[in-house]
Amino acid sequence: MKIDQLSEGLARLAAVSRQDDWRTGEVEGLTPTQGDILRLLMTRPKGVRLSFASAHIGVSQPTGSDAVSALERKGYLEKISDPADGRAVLLRATPAGKALARKTGARGLRSILEHVLLDVMYDLPSHSNLASVIVDE
Repeated sequence: MKIDQLSEGLARLAAVSRQDDWRTGEVEGLTPTQGDILRLLMTRPKGVRLSFASAHIGVSQPTGSDAVSALERKGYLEKISDPADGRAVLLRATPAGKALARKTGARGLRSILEHVLLDVMYDLPSHSNLASVIVDE
């Protein structure tokens, strides 16, 4: 597989994922940025600083701050004192935030796979002797 094909495929997956983030967000009342922050916090149970979260998901610190404030108002994250520096604050998902991140993450992955593999899923039953399937588009 050529690098440009891989790059194009990843870009298409990212676009589908972002579209699904918007659809899921409408149902759950989250923006894609809020969903990204929640999913990040799932991988960092001790918490992260706002600057790290913003940089990790690729948004400005003010945008990250707005998303964090909304998540805190909704009860999906909490701010705790950083044990390494009492002046700093860490962001940590609440139990409700963890449950929502698990729910939206699984739905997003399922949606991406269904979109990418839809044609293959319908075509497979007509082939009785397949050992494997390679998706290259």
